[in-house]
Amino acid sequence: MTDLAVCIGHRAREGLDWRLENTFKTLRHQIRSPKEIVLGDISVGQEEIDKTQKLCERYEVMFVHRGYTGIWNRAMTLNLAIRASTADTIICTDADMLFYPSFLAVVEREIVQTPDALIHCLRHLTPKELWVGGAEVEVMGGGFWHKVEEFSHYDQPGSIGACFAAARSWFYEIGGWDEAFEGYGHEDTDMQRRAAKQNKPVVWIDHQNMAATGTMIAHQWHEPQFDHAIVLRNEGLMSRQQARYGVKRNKPGESGLW
Repeated sequence: MTDLAVCIGHRAREGLDWRLENTFKTLRHQIRSPKEIVLGDISVGQEEIDKTQKLCERYEVMFVHRGYTGIWNRAMTLNLAIRASTADTIICTDADMLFYPSFLAVVEREIVQTPDALIHCLRHLTPKELWVGGAEVEVMGGGFWHKVEEFSHYDQPGSIGACFAAARSWFYEIGGWDEAFEGYGHEDTDMQRRAAKQNKPVVWIDHQNMAATGTMIAHQWHEPQFDHAIVLRNEGLMSRQQARYGVKRNKPGESGLW
């Protein structure tokens, strides 16, 4: 058995706090409870910050905020959460994911079997039609998960950051997520390649494993937020960062977080 911390990156967007609440709901209804849930937050605006903090209090989630006015930086939010956590195993995820009740138990089983592993999880992509009603959609009943299975499809296998688990000590060893990556794109691929440089085993909880174990994760549909210019910029950055630094990132003096 290992302690589990679920670390979530977040920046509030008006009218969408119900998606974050759905994530909290499903994490608080796991058959294997996490030691802690930590939200790393870089929301702008005191009203949004206060609203997010109150939601965290309702679901007993540790709220860690940093004042930051730049563009979205997923790496920064996850580093905030990781640094505040105390559990042996860290599960990094996003603020719009949903977790089947057995999911954390399956992740724990994989970590216990392969302690040095980096765990990736393949997510169901839910369709827009499933979210008619928005905040009124009930995500806790078995009927919802049947709909996910029936109407959703799996994301393409690859290095995706929807759920990314490893020993907490490893995140400290490599300096956490690289905060040079801004916006979305390639920060998770960079993590996977850094793990590969250390010959770290990678375990996929994919569609076959999920079918066998009866568990899954699902992404709450929203309009795409990718900026292709930023994705291309991050692709080039990934090569430069690996050539310059190798595995270790956010060295002293380059980040206030590591």
